[in-house]
Amino acid sequence: MSLSDRNLAIDSYRDPPWHSSLAGGRPIPEYHAHLEIVKSWLRLCDEQHGSQCHAKKEDSDIWPLWLIDVVECCIVDGNRATRYLTLSYVWGGVHTLQATTSNIEDLQQPRSLDQFGDTLPKTIRQAMEFTRLIGEQYIWIDQLCILQDDALNKEFQIDHMAELYANSHLTLVAASGESAASGLGRTLGLGPSETRRWKYEQYSKILHHGWPLQESTWGSRGWTFQENIFARRAIFFLKYTVDFREGEGLTWECEHAGWTDLQGPVTLEKSLRLKPHRGRFDGLHHRSWPDLYEYTHLADTYAKRKFTYPSDVIPAFSGFATVVGKSFRGGILYGLPALFFDVALLWQSPRLATRRVVSSHSGIQTQLPSWSWVSWPGQVNLALWTAGCEYLELFSTSLVVNPLVKWHIITSDNIRVAIESDYHKYRHLFDAADGELPSGWSRVVRDAIRSRKRPQSWSSNAESYAYKHSTDARTIFNYPIPLVEPFHIDAITPKSNLITCRANRAWFSMVVERSLHPSLYTSIFDSNKVWSGMLDIVYNGLVNKGSTSATVNNPRCELIAISTGSVLQDPRYDIRSWFKEERHPRRPNTGTRYYFYNVLWIEWVEGIAFRKALGRVHKAAWDAAERELIDVILG
Repeated sequence: MSLSDRNLAIDSYRDPPWHSSLAGGRPIPEYHAHLEIVKSWLRLCDEQHGSQCHAKKEDSDIWPLWLIDVVECCIVDGNRATRYLTLSYVWGGVHTLQATTSNIEDLQQPRSLDQFGDTLPKTIRQAMEFTRLIGEQYIWIDQLCILQDDALNKEFQIDHMAELYANSHLTLVAASGESAASGLGRTLGLGPSETRRWKYEQYSKILHHGWPLQESTWGSRGWTFQENIFARRAIFFLKYTVDFREGEGLTWECEHAGWTDLQGPVTLEKSLRLKPHRGRFDGLHHRSWPDLYEYTHLADTYAKRKFTYPSDVIPAFSGFATVVGKSFRGGILYGLPALFFDVALLWQSPRLATRRVVSSHSGIQTQLPSWSWVSWPGQVNLALWTAGCEYLELFSTSLVVNPLVKWHIITSDNIRVAIESDYHKYRHLFDAADGELPSGWSRVVRDAIRSRKRPQSWSSNAESYAYKHSTDARTIFNYPIPLVEPFHIDAITPKSNLITCRANRAWFSMVVERSLHPSLYTSIFDSNKVWSGMLDIVYNGLVNKGSTSATVNNPRCELIAISTGSVLQDPRYDIRSWFKEERHPRRPNTGTRYYFYNVLWIEWVEGIAFRKALGRVHKAAWDAAERELIDVILG
């Protein structure tokens, strides 16, 4: 639908005075049709999908403590509302009014927000006005609905923020702004408007809203990651379009372009003339079982997000982790699923980076852990996590990983709590054609489901059978995996950045054999200068940078073995994304499989070890090295 200067306006009078905007100001009559279209989108969604696209209060475990009443212009108790809207936007460090324990009583007085108009950014003002204009009364906005100085309640709401968005009636997404001062955008008459013509190729990209979102500040920020995933339906205010997205994957867009067949008075029929498309946006499928493959994709997406403050990387992920933790036994520990912890430690970085530091004055236990990918900004390579996806029948990999150590968390009370990384506990138990299955699991004949063959590492009996779980009739598993039992509150692994294990240590030396860009891989040599493996260096501070190459500051490295691994030496399996030594001329390549140890290069600081790199050492080289068993605390 074409949007000209007269289209769908909230601020038809160009950023009106605050009291006019919230105290009952109305758009001029010609805008009513456009607002009705937005309401029609919601009505149509309600009729077709019901509670699939918005939650009912009685079915929601999490509900806002505070909400903004846009009619009374004040903060109210969240329990007053049976439904509410949410706002997703880029804060950008803009000064804004915040709710605190000292002013919340005053902010509950009717029309109290009128008095603070100058301290509310444009995006927040316009979101409140839009809420009122489409006939809704309540909206949740973080700055005004979380008491910023109430640490306990603030942490709780941040941990459950994903659910706050999932339970909302509708999310307004200010996707075109650089900060909270930008407003909702120039579409819908929210600011200076312009007409723009698109070539067909450009327009086809606009129709799939992922293109402008990816290029927007909103699409690059860490805090908006979970908001985009969990909002069941949302209106995206883009630069030239207004996009409605709902849980079934349908979108209708108001296109701000000069298309002749869509010009003139705007109607619901015209808005639907742009055929709805079905497509998977960055959403999460809520499953009864832990989907590591999907989690890997989402973690990779999150790793690329940007943060104003390094300390925000965990809070901005916590709401997502809380929801995911309901299907992953043990929960999510600094971005690593506890159930797959041994595999999750095997992340790599495609480029050198500098570790995120919360504060140079903070203690060790307040810093982000060196062993987690969340501590390093930019893209992350999670290709080795495929080893943990082997339980999925539709996923094929020749990589097999087996843990060597038992990891424990060290709590703030110095208590050691085991990390139950036992996704593979049924792998060997059910290689046979018979045996007792865990509750809810059943065995099916693999030929009957026309499944793929397993990698050659599996026994011949296992080729014939696969498994299903009673909660998901469609998914086929190679073997059962531990699940969170229904109606059972699973023990979540305590959050701590200190983990400990007892591991074998050996010393090697290394030489850089690859240019500095885009990443740095070093070969490992034993005491006899025999090639033994490779390391993937992440940290910038470990190398001396040259214009086209680099050298390691200290070529002697202390390695600990954390798991064993093997991979088929078969070109049909694409392993180059992580197996950089595949074509190394000195790598042993006899036999059908290549066997190695996954190792961490560590460095000690005041009795705490820190990860410097992940690597692999050829099995024969590690077995021949002089080793000793040590206790390691990794921070």
